[in-house]
Amino acid sequence: MGTTTRTRPTTITATGAVAVLLLTGCTGADGDAAGSTPTTTTTVTAAPSTPEPTATPEPWGATEPAAALDLDCGSLLSAGTAAAVDASWLPRDAYDRADVLPDDYAIAQEGGLACQWDNGERHDGKGNAVGGSGYAGLRVEVLPRATEDWARFVEIYGDGPDVRENCFSGDAVDGPFSACTSDQLVGDTWVSLSMDGFDLPAEGDGRQVLAPVLAEVTAAVGSADVTEEASSLGGPLPGWSCVPGAELEAAAVPELDGSSLRLPTGGWSLYASAWARAQAVRCSTTPDGGTRLTTEGVLVGGAWALRQRLEFDHVDEGAAVTVAGLDDGSAFRTCDDAGCTTDLVIGEDWVRLVVRREAVPDAEGASERYAAAYVERATAA
Repeated sequence: MGTTTRTRPTTITATGAVAVLLLTGCTGADGDAAGSTPTTTTTVTAAPSTPEPTATPEPWGATEPAAALDLDCGSLLSAGTAAAVDASWLPRDAYDRADVLPDDYAIAQEGGLACQWDNGERHDGKGNAVGGSGYAGLRVEVLPRATEDWARFVEIYGDGPDVRENCFSGDAVDGPFSACTSDQLVGDTWVSLSMDGFDLPAEGDGRQVLAPVLAEVTAAVGSADVTEEASSLGGPLPGWSCVPGAELEAAAVPELDGSSLRLPTGGWSLYASAWARAQAVRCSTTPDGGTRLTTEGVLVGGAWALRQRLEFDHVDEGAAVTVAGLDDGSAFRTCDDAGCTTDLVIGEDWVRLVVRREAVPDAEGASERYAAAYVERATAA
């Protein structure tokens, strides 16, 4: 399923042979007969041979992606530069959020960086406010080895300047707004930056605010060493993920009869490029004219990311459930008023299945059936 379980060989060498030491004596002081040489024999026996133990496979998620650039978020941009835009913008871990999806980890899986400085309000994996949260902040994404990716997007969208930069400002229902975005290649590395909710200077526009931030980021990326070795995780997208026709979903969740499968493309964006390279996919099942009812997300080779979700306590280890066909401790389900989310480890792939309670009152039962049928399809592939 796109990944390989690695083992660490352990060798223990034991000596089972018997060593015999012969000590030859001399003529004794009490005058032994001439030619008489007493002999002493000592036998030393080694400990019994110990059977060589069987190597234990690493637990799922033990192998993490290596960073391709010798940078981290702190060396990419100083906290002081972000705070100069807005004093409330503090460094945040871009993945330490409850609503992170498997495809959000695609950038990290490809050796890149996703970095965040903001006011602590809710946002999605692309730096957009969630549910009128009042989010304001800065997001920087860095994806190495991206020259071919950039050219592919130029071919798709027909507009490919070396730098794509835009700033916006105006009035909205909840007050004035301002935002800037910038995408460019720095050497072979794609750098994407978005800023939202900052104060505009008395005269001028957002580019004056963007300029020092962008200069520091591009300088750091331009001087960074980049490994030429591509990510060892991932592999081809499995045929059991996001299967058109919604037959599986309809069988598990009868409310979805007549629905269709929808896949977001991501448009011109660094994260869409990372999705394609890391084989991360997200799709939703939606009845005609209705709202999204189920969502499926897959990150090939992404079990390490689910392991991080457990470490962050955004997935409850105590929410483990049993799913036929999977080892114990590789499936987790949490339910709330919005619905149920089931996280699965299939091989070394991370799968997230969501059933929304809006049109599926028995979200718990539907999630159980959905996960069981999904694993059955995956293991039979």
